[in-house]
Amino acid sequence: MHSRNDLRKLAFWMATGSGKTFLVHLNYLQFIKHNRGKYRIKFDNILLITPNENLSFQHIEEMKKSRIPCMLFGNTEFGDFSKFADENTIKVVDIHKLTDEKKGSGVTIDIEKFGTKNLVFVDEGHKGSSGKKWNYFRNELTSDGFKIEYSATFGQAVASGSEEGQKLFHEYGKSILFDYSYRFFFEDGYGKKYKILNLKDKAYSDEIKHKLMLVNLLSFYQQKKIFNDNYAETQEYNIAEPLWVFLGSSVNQIAGGHPTLKDGVCFGPPARLFW
Repeated sequence: MHSRNDLRKLAFWMATGSGKTFLVHLNYLQFIKHNRGKYRIKFDNILLITPNENLSFQHIEEMKKSRIPCMLFGNTEFGDFSKFADENTIKVVDIHKLTDEKKGSGVTIDIEKFGTKNLVFVDEGHKGSSGKKWNYFRNELTSDGFKIEYSATFGQAVASGSEEGQKLFHEYGKSILFDYSYRFFFEDGYGKKYKILNLKDKAYSDEIKHKLMLVNLLSFYQQKKIFNDNYAETQEYNIAEPLWVFLGSSVNQIAGGHPTLKDGVCFGPPARLFW
């Protein structure tokens, strides 16, 4: 059964790369277009809550491209200064800066200053679901407002089987309006095909492991050559340059030399190595 508070939340379950950012922009513009007339809703703030500060900067950059008024919100943007921000400006803040126990003059922001009647967009909505405090902040900000959440991994958030996981299962089960999770994204021809080959050290000699690495390197070289030889054709379909990722469990610093991946083989260009 749905309660009245259940109607204060929508969620979009969308795979990474399927257009969550564009949908945030679209939902905002829909609200601006239709929120007028005698039924117009006046919110205290329009907020975009992100998992971290880097994503906050990324969202601001993308919104500016769409000519959406936005600002990175900090503890100083209250009081007289806040009057200079248009009521339709999206204030972007990462969730780690929210608190209900503000002390001193640090970068954290007391949620009481925002009020409870806010329109809140939440990027990666389930992040913080393991911390009840974060969930409380999001719910408190919209107790008299409205919240729209976007995530690629709602499924993982509710899959724990714990009491909290079951609670989230029912909560998101009522609010997910659009399910375009990775399964559907991949079936539509997007995403990447991949294989995971786990090699047990005792079962394979160093010689065999080096041969497997060489086969991978040659396969990568072949992909790079085909890409470079047919570059003009790839641009028509917006195909990205092939990338080889080599993952290691740790990095060793050899005296007088460069860092190397533990128990791994580091090849130079054209491979790109991430760890």
